Amino acid sequence: MFSSKMTIGARLALGFGAVLALMMVLTALAVSRVGNIDATLNRINDVKQRHAINFRGSVHDRAIALRDVVLAGDNAAAQPAIEQIRVLAANYERAGVALDAMFAARSDILADEKNALAAIKEDERKTQPVIAKVLELRLAGDVDGARALLAQSAAPAFVSWLASVNRLIDLEEQLNKDSAAEARALTGSFLAWMAVLCAIAVAAGAVGAWFISRGMLGELGGQPGYAAHIMRSIAAGN
Repeated sequence: MFSSKMTIGARLALGFGAVLALMMVLTALAVSRVGNIDATLNRINDVKQRHAINFRGSVHDRAIALRDVVLAGDNAAAQPAIEQIRVLAANYERAGVALDAMFAARSDILADEKNALAAIKEDERKTQPVIAKVLELRLAGDVDGARALLAQSAAPAFVSWLASVNRLIDLEEQLNKDSAAEARALTGSFLAWMAVLCAIAVAAGAVGAWFISRGMLGELGGQPGYAAHIMRSIAAGN
């Protein structure tokens, strides 16, 4: 047989080579799976959702502040609410710049996310002039006009704007849940493959050891004097 003709060195090379090959496969699989899990975890990113939540806070609080401006007794009393509107608008702009940069830099942004953000921007574009007009009317002393515009145009615009922001928040939350489930599935399959390949490596090592020891015994069996010498040495404790 072919195995009986192989030298001990060849048997060692074959046995350890097989184990080494399996370890290389195991390492390659580990690198691949870890990369997939890392990519999935990167998608579980609440930064986008946090920016969207900042949008919602700004829009909601501006709606209240605009109401307070209209209800103020005079222009001096309206100034704190006007200043709050300015601060909230600046906060919204910072979140928007950060979100735009993230959408531009990342290649994994979905079309649904882009569409949701575009809808938010469209509602913002429609609402900002209404806010400015309500403030203009109130500061000009046209309280009735400011109140009418607030009820007829500003309020519905804010409702639509908030709805658009909430759609993006809900979308990001669902995407995070989906990515977390995918990561758990990848982790489970990775552990299963690791266990299978480790078992194969152990089995291959055991077979290799048997294969090598069989060859060694065969060679020693062909050298009776040398084999007897080995046995005497063992018995003597040398």
